[in-house]
Amino acid sequence: MYEAMTTSPLDLDIELLESLDALAATPMDGPGQQAWSNFSQGAQHTVQAVSDGYNGNWSGAATHGIQAVEHFGTAGYNAYQWYNGGH
Repeated sequence: MYEAMTTSPLDLDIELLESLDALAATPMDGPGQQAWSNFSQGAQHTVQAVSDGYNGNWSGAATHGIQAVEHFGTAGYNAYQWYNGGH
């Protein structure tokens, strides 16, 4: 028998994002700071895409999914630059 959920399936994801926001606030310079910022934005768009999909808003889910991929890609590039000493 189907039982209604009493909590949002995204509760844990939101808690994860709050801790990521704290990490993103960690002082870094140049590409390292940008990488954290882009990663945080990518994670936020991922959560929004899942939420939109869960609610049947497929257009919103696709839009946020694309934005998440873009932010994660930029985060990867900036992390690579930071790792190799770029400032």
